[in-house]
Amino acid sequence: MNKNKCYIELTKPRINAWSCDNGARFLFSRKSFKHLDILLWTLLGSALSLWGSSGLKSIFERDADALMKRTQQSSLPERIFSR
Repeated sequence: MNKNKCYIELTKPRINAWSCDNGARFLFSRKSFKHLDILLWTLLGSALSLWGSSGLKSIFERDADALMKRTQQSSLPERIFSR
């Protein structure tokens, strides 16, 4: 498995894109929203924090993931990355 693909897998992009999409929809739904720059900075900050927390969660859960059949083939249980 490609190492770059493994890094992207750790950030759980589909779940985090869904969360950022919900944040954008919330901001656009407000009638008083007029600042696109606030939206962009908010989405960037949200995405970075979501990616970081997903990566940390993956590291903390790697031993449990190695035991579960569904997640045995992911990058951390397979030890693609060094400790």
